[in-house]
Amino acid sequence: MVVLAVFLLFAGIAAIAIIISRGGTLTDSGLVLESGVVRIQTDPADLIANFYLNDKEIKLQDKRINGLLAGEYTIRIEAEGYSSWEKTIKVDSGIVLDISAKLYPVELALSQLTNTNIDRAFFSESGEYVYYTVTNSQFGSDIGIWRMRLAQSQFIFSPNQNQPEKISNLTPELKDLFSAGSYELIPSPDNNRLMIKDDNNTIFVLSIASNPSVSPTNLETTLGFRIDHAAWFNNSGSIVVRSGKLLVEYNLNNSITTLVNFANEDDLIYAANNFVVYVIRDNAIWQYQNSVLTPLKLENIQLPEQIDSIYTPTNNRRFLALKSGENYYYLDSEKSLLYKIEEPDLEYYAFSQDGRALLFKNNDLLLAFSVREIIALNTIETKLINTELAIVKDKDIAKFVPQSSHFLHYKNGDDHVITVTEKNGSNQITLLNNAGIKNSDFGFDSTGNRFIVLLQDESADIENASSNLYTINLEKP
Repeated sequence: MVVLAVFLLFAGIAAIAIIISRGGTLTDSGLVLESGVVRIQTDPADLIANFYLNDKEIKLQDKRINGLLAGEYTIRIEAEGYSSWEKTIKVDSGIVLDISAKLYPVELALSQLTNTNIDRAFFSESGEYVYYTVTNSQFGSDIGIWRMRLAQSQFIFSPNQNQPEKISNLTPELKDLFSAGSYELIPSPDNNRLMIKDDNNTIFVLSIASNPSVSPTNLETTLGFRIDHAAWFNNSGSIVVRSGKLLVEYNLNNSITTLVNFANEDDLIYAANNFVVYVIRDNAIWQYQNSVLTPLKLENIQLPEQIDSIYTPTNNRRFLALKSGENYYYLDSEKSLLYKIEEPDLEYYAFSQDGRALLFKNNDLLLAFSVREIIALNTIETKLINTELAIVKDKDIAKFVPQSSHFLHYKNGDDHVITVTEKNGSNQITLLNNAGIKNSDFGFDSTGNRFIVLLQDESADIENASSNLYTINLEKP
């Protein structure tokens, strides 16, 4: 009997251990078979940190918090030399919740990247390159359009690693465009071509592989009609062009123009990304790819009776945002999921590249909408948070970082502050407070570990001030 009792005792202990290892937990009421697990991944990964659950310090087990009953919890992470990280999470029974916590150093130091007088700087969508213009220099060889790789080369002994390269001289046409006022450089997704445009939609196309002395192509002159909007399509192979109610694809490789849609008596409603062009026809969503326009296949969902606008990330074909009247809808075309965003007076602002977050304006306040798919429960969790960040001046701006995990916000005016915030609106950190911030020329690199910004020298007078690129290491204090 004693042997049997000991055997049953050890068997019971083993069974409880197995259940706990699979997410079960012990409470005052007994053993709960279904509880949740939180798995935390910090960035930097080797961070020595203290973890708190509802203000009580805890120890992680293999980066996990096991045996949490379903409900809301507040997790806080503290590490010496870093700003604290805190988030309220929802734990579901039987589900492992993965959390990525990016902690930023408290002390953020600027390091100079360039030593010339830069007029404007623009970043590729992936954060791999920065493109910049030099329009005024004592040295004629400095004047032109330049490109610098921000990501480190895999070949550590490469002699030209991360060195600026000139991709174009300033031709008379470009000089006129740059001197006329504001302009924009738009790299193709594969960084093989560059669009150069001004506020009047005068657009030049530049092949980066060509000799810097080769003049860029005037797109309007090539097409023979007015351009209202243009966007890259199929990497650098084509450009989608809107002119009035006409929408076409212009293939840069073979100079063939293909009709995408003509709205005739209707409004031309469309959204173009790198892979597909979405068009609204007869209140249905059509998709254009491979020179063919076909209906978008959706199952068992009813679209709004009227679609006024459509939006899509640049490099993601799965997710869309629709506007119907005063309402916005989030559409997952792969899962045929349509979610109505229950908030009045919204105005679309930006879409993250992973398609899991949007920014909206509401009376000059910035709202963050985020989506988390819970695969095990076959559902989604959404949040709409007022970030309390305002966009009220001409140069105020917000944009997602290449990793889609955060967005950057620039407050112009007397403050000149750049902040970084998680895409769901939490953990807002000030990256830079500097009166020398020039325009909105800043961004993350492709790793998310460096912040690059164009700054004007504050020590000189305005006429003699020089502007250069600076970087901030976001990994180490």
